[in-house]
Amino acid sequence: MRWLRLVLVLMLAAPSALPVEAAGAGAASGDRKAVEATFTKTQAALAAGKGATALTHLSRTTLDRLEMVRAEAAKGEPKKNNVGLTPSERFAILGLRRQMPPARLARMNLGELATHALKEGWLGPNIIRQSRIDAVTVNGDQAEARLLVNGRPQLLPAFFVREGKGWKIDLTNAFDLGDQMIRLAAFSQRQSEEQAVERILEGLGR
Repeated sequence: MRWLRLVLVLMLAAPSALPVEAAGAGAASGDRKAVEATFTKTQAALAAGKGATALTHLSRTTLDRLEMVRAEAAKGEPKKNNVGLTPSERFAILGLRRQMPPARLARMNLGELATHALKEGWLGPNIIRQSRIDAVTVNGDQAEARLLVNGRPQLLPAFFVREGKGWKIDLTNAFDLGDQMIRLAAFSQRQSEEQAVERILEGLGR
């Protein structure tokens, strides 16, 4: 499903906000390897169709945001007048509702939904296998890496945060990126944000 492939790209692409790592930073070498390991383990879980396992490698704030999207989609309607929802959240909620009935969403937890999405091929056949990272930079409890798909560098990097003693993939900034893209689309077409979301979903569903 093309709209879900777009969501994946948005969620893996977070704006760069980290300075280049200072040369000779000793402790960062271990952190770089740990960041790479997190990506590799997540990719392996996705490739094996283990959505719930993949979610264990996402940051707590990411999981909270995704669970909110699932719960709102399960209600059958976004919040009244879309109050409190950003454009990218509306996009994700309406997109989910196009894929399955709200009642079924309500019976699933986030892990079950992720596994179902992988089983149904919502992410496409190649994007998981063809993705990798390199050029990892670390700054304290944040890290970023260049994201490559099919060997081609993407415009924006993958973003990571340290939680406890490990590293997690953080996708929350991708919602901010999605907001910017939808608002730009609305402005360029002289539409409301709600109209832009509907237009994008219609286009991706063709």
